[in-house]
Amino acid sequence: MGKSKEKNKRNGHQGLGLENVKEALKKYEGTCTIEQEDGEFRVILLIPDAREEEKA
Repeated sequence: MGKSKEKNKRNGHQGLGLENVKEALKKYEGTCTIEQEDGEFRVILLIPDAREEEKA
């Protein structure tokens, strides 16, 4: 936590995982909410259920 835009090269990762998730969510019209409070980091992903749209 703390350096959200810096790349993390530890273990071969670049720290871009959430950006990839956000891109994928666009395809499904989903949302991503990121919260940080009292040393906790929370990511909330909401993806609409396409089956519900088919019923309407």
